[in-house]
Amino acid sequence: LTNWAAMDPQFGAAPVVAALEALKLPELIASLMRTAAPATQTAVAQLLAAIHSHSEHRAPFKSVDLLEPLLSSVRNANADAAAAAMSTLATLCAASESARNQLRAANGLAALLDVLLSAPSEQTADATCQVLVSLCEDQTDDWKLLLNNGAIFPLVSALGSANAELQGNALTLLAMLCAHRECREPVAESGCLPALASALASPKQEVQRAALALVQQLCASKRARAGLVSAGAATPLAAMLLSLGNAHSNTEFLTAVLECLSLLSGAGLTECQHAVRNAGAVPHLIQLMSHGSPKLSQLAADLVASLCPGDMSNAEQLFESGGIVMLAERLLGNDEAQQLQALSALSQLSADVQQAGAIVESGCLQPVLELLEHRNMELKSYAAITFGNLCANGTLSPAQLQHPSVLPHLVSMLSSSNGLAKGPAVSAIAAMAGQPHLRASVYDLGGLPGLVSLLHSDADTSYHAVQAVAQFAADERYRAALPGVGAMAPLTSLLSSHLPHVQHCALSAVANSSFVPSAVQPLCAAGAPALVGQLLFNHDAAVQKMCLTALCNLLAAEPAAAGAALLQVGGHVALQTQLSTPAPEVQSQAAMAIGHMSRHAPAVQALLEVDTVPLLCGLLHSPVPSVQLQTVYALGALAADDEGAASAVVLAGAVAPLSTLLLSSSSPDVKGHLALTLAHVVRGNWRPVFNVGGFQALLDLLAVGSEAVQMDVAAAIATLLDDVHQRKALLADMNSVSAIVGLLSSPNESTQQHAAAALAALAEESSAREDLYRLGTLSHIIRTLTASNLRPDNAGDAAGASARVSMLRVVAAFAQDSRYCNMLRITIQPLVAMLESGCTPILAHAALAVMALSRSESNRDALRDAGAMRRMAELLLHPDERVQSSAVQCVANLGVDASDAVIFMSSGWHLSLTSLLSATNADVQGAAAAVLGNLSAVAAFREALLADGALAPILQLLQSDELHTRTAAVRRERCTPHAHTPTPTPRHGRPGPGARVRTRLTRMSFIAGN
Repeated sequence: LTNWAAMDPQFGAAPVVAALEALKLPELIASLMRTAAPATQTAVAQLLAAIHSHSEHRAPFKSVDLLEPLLSSVRNANADAAAAAMSTLATLCAASESARNQLRAANGLAALLDVLLSAPSEQTADATCQVLVSLCEDQTDDWKLLLNNGAIFPLVSALGSANAELQGNALTLLAMLCAHRECREPVAESGCLPALASALASPKQEVQRAALALVQQLCASKRARAGLVSAGAATPLAAMLLSLGNAHSNTEFLTAVLECLSLLSGAGLTECQHAVRNAGAVPHLIQLMSHGSPKLSQLAADLVASLCPGDMSNAEQLFESGGIVMLAERLLGNDEAQQLQALSALSQLSADVQQAGAIVESGCLQPVLELLEHRNMELKSYAAITFGNLCANGTLSPAQLQHPSVLPHLVSMLSSSNGLAKGPAVSAIAAMAGQPHLRASVYDLGGLPGLVSLLHSDADTSYHAVQAVAQFAADERYRAALPGVGAMAPLTSLLSSHLPHVQHCALSAVANSSFVPSAVQPLCAAGAPALVGQLLFNHDAAVQKMCLTALCNLLAAEPAAAGAALLQVGGHVALQTQLSTPAPEVQSQAAMAIGHMSRHAPAVQALLEVDTVPLLCGLLHSPVPSVQLQTVYALGALAADDEGAASAVVLAGAVAPLSTLLLSSSSPDVKGHLALTLAHVVRGNWRPVFNVGGFQALLDLLAVGSEAVQMDVAAAIATLLDDVHQRKALLADMNSVSAIVGLLSSPNESTQQHAAAALAALAEESSAREDLYRLGTLSHIIRTLTASNLRPDNAGDAAGASARVSMLRVVAAFAQDSRYCNMLRITIQPLVAMLESGCTPILAHAALAVMALSRSESNRDALRDAGAMRRMAELLLHPDERVQSSAVQCVANLGVDASDAVIFMSSGWHLSLTSLLSATNADVQGAAAAVLGNLSAVAAFREALLADGALAPILQLLQSDELHTRTAAVRRERCTPHAHTPTPTPRHGRPGPGARVRTRLTRMSFIAGN
């Protein structure tokens, strides 16, 4: 019966089924399984297994309980009986869920484990695996019991069997167990992976697919993937691609193979590349890219993208098989899914230089650029990765990037929402920014704000952004635009970057931007002076140069803000250190920066504390003119507002080299800087400069100095010329005298004042007057005095009044010189006008000049016509003795007669004349007596004089040692005797005073007549 049931398909025919059921065969077999002898039980078990191979016989057997006797049989020592019983259980469990539940209820799982762990025969093991596979298909915890009882090990051992069915069932059971995460690691560590790799290469399709199912589950574990790669599982998987073909019926298995290969390539890319290359599977993968299944085609595209780059053979196969062309075609289509697949593959393929070249040649660049702004974020990301790779590996030539169809895309990417695209775009633009015409194109397209916005991006992006911005900052055409787009703050922050190249580019941009006035305040506000000051300690010469350039510009525009920030980081010490470097350019910039910094008061003290002044003074001896010039500026700035600093500069011996440079320089600009610095240093004490350079140094200062310097130096010259020896020394150089004369034209009245004072001192020398006259000094002074009379007298203008006094001194000196007295008629009008001045010094010198002019007969009529007589007579009443003296002598020279007596008496001038008879100066006495003598011809005037007591001083003058004084007294006395009342003779017989006077007058008349 067993052989018949096992060999004859007709055994399942309905008549046979009905006959066996009528014979109550199920009940008989159940009874025999319990009670028959072992040999009979074995035969019954075999018959039962053969009968259950026919599904038609299974229904009658449901009415009997076969489970208990079958479980008893599987424990039978007879292998055939156990195998037969287990085979029957496998059939029952596969056919009925109730049977499986009964088996669990009868604790059959434990019996199965006992059989599995007891090294059964292959037939029994195979049937046991079948039963366990059926049990594991239910959603129960049977897998936990198998895992915990060590069922994995006998299953792994079964993988090495030559029995294909056993291998397949064991692999299937292991795959079902590995569906649970807890089982994957134990299976991977059980040593099954080499056998699993071999099973993948089995010629039996069932074994292959069972092995593939297990591999698919194990690939969920990172450790298992690594083990599979080491075991060589990639090779049979690659070979399976060829064996499965691309038929629709194999879609599921192809998908599983591709998934496994994709996962394994992540654990061992090289091994998978080798496996695909050795199997020659690249063309097949390319074919699968056009498969009808989206998932399968996507997996194929991903594998092409990951396995071909970096492997020359695979890449060649890809290119030869037209894979890139196929990807390009997909990219050009309108199907987003296909575009995504293509871009996904291209994003990885583009990392390889050779494949990137093929991608560009296939016309993918333009669609990739367009997809950078696609609404699909995933597409945008892959497009950005692809474009970034094409840019990074140099596939895109400069000509391609600069093409009008590409460049606008690059610029728009700078400010797009696609973050992944910004890095490659800014990298490409940074490479272009070195060329002026491309900078212009990028700027015209509005790329500068986008570049600036990327300065705060990730390290790679900001690396290229700052490089591009530095190129724009170096271009004077676009430098001024950087502050307007907010570039100063991010550039400043990049100064503290740990990347040297980024730091250098940022420093270059800051240094160049600092030339723009509108950039200074934002740079200072962002803390640039402090950061640049710290970088100044760097030993790199290029860095130092950029730092000095930036600091010079920042300190020049914002000395307070930049100087304070620089002091906080010790930047003044770094600047002072730079003064000692051997490079002249560095010395020059350091000195300039120190000069600018010195405009901040606290910085001056800090610089003095670190002994900056001696170093600067040493640089005055530098052979390089630029170093000298900047040093001069620095010393001047240090001494400008700080007296202590000025003293320090003097003590350091700077005056001598500064004066020497002043004399040796031929440049007016340089002389101007030197003049200003010397003015700040000497602070009015020009004697040290004079001691070094003499009058020539002072005159050079007059020629190039500012108004304030000219005024100061002119005052010093005027003081020096009070010394007769210095006057003679100056007269030896007519050019020097000419320079002083030229100062009379200065718009600064104080300078005019001091120049006039110097000329007044020179005019005291008889030999100097001839030179001054030849130089036109007198004409200039006369014009100036005339012009001053046209202006209303300003009593508060001390400088102007002093200048007029000095000029009047010059005129008076010339007027008292007989060589020039008759040449000064043109001065009469302005001089007489000045007799109206309320300023006593002006009045005194004007009166002296008029008096001197009145000595010449040729000038007297002009003086009378100008009203000098009247005004000088009025000045007889002036309280100043000098004015009175000049007035009385002028009146005497101009002459009076009897017709003037009335006005003299009514104005009281005769009283001043009387008082002047007692003056200490004989000329004044004689002039007063002469005037009184001329006026005494009028009786009323004589009476007034006698009433005012004028007789006694006149008599005293008769005893004067000066002949002209006595003569004037005699003239006066001759006019008075007949008007006197005779004096009675004294009682003692001596003559009275009148008699003695007459006697003396008679004697003097005789003398005067002779």
